[in-house]
Amino acid sequence: IMRYARHGHRGNEPTDRTPTYNSWRKARERVYNPNAAGFKYYGGRGVEMCNRWDSFENFLFDMGERPADTTIDRINPFGNYEPTNCRWSTRQVQANNKRRRAA
Repeated sequence: IMRYARHGHRGNEPTDRTPTYNSWRKARERVYNPNAAGFKYYGGRGVEMCNRWDSFENFLFDMGERPADTTIDRINPFGNYEPTNCRWSTRQVQANNKRRRAA
């Protein structure tokens, strides 16, 4: 039940989850959960998450701990969530790296 506890990333309560774990969990939601906010811009648009990141341990190994004031960012906004296309970025960097939606 406490699969990620050995990394100190998940406790019994949602408030015990770290920013790194939450970034992974929310990215997965955007890709896989049709009821998630923003799904239409991610999974609904064909954005995927690499199979390696089905495991939080692999995600943590590839990305490292999330630095303060950053969130996960896809370098190519048309690409998938995968090690070669993701980084931790500030909101300002992400604002300059978004795909343009048609009006």
